[in-house]
Amino acid sequence: MNDIKVLEVNVNDHSYNGVFSLIKNVVLNKPRSIQIDIASFGKFENSKNIEILNQ
Repeated sequence: MNDIKVLEVNVNDHSYNGVFSLIKNVVLNKPRSIQIDIASFGKFENSKNIEILNQ
C-alpha cells in the first residue's frame, strides 16, 4: 500500500512569497513517481507560474 502524505497550504504568487517559492521548489525537484495536487484560493498574478506548477 502506498503512503499518502498531505501538505495543505494556500499557494499564490503574490510577491513570490515564501509559500510559493517552497511549493515551486518541491514541484521542480520531486521524483517523477510522486503526484502533487495543487489548488489556490487566490488568483495568480502571472499565469506562467501556473504552468511551472503543472509540470
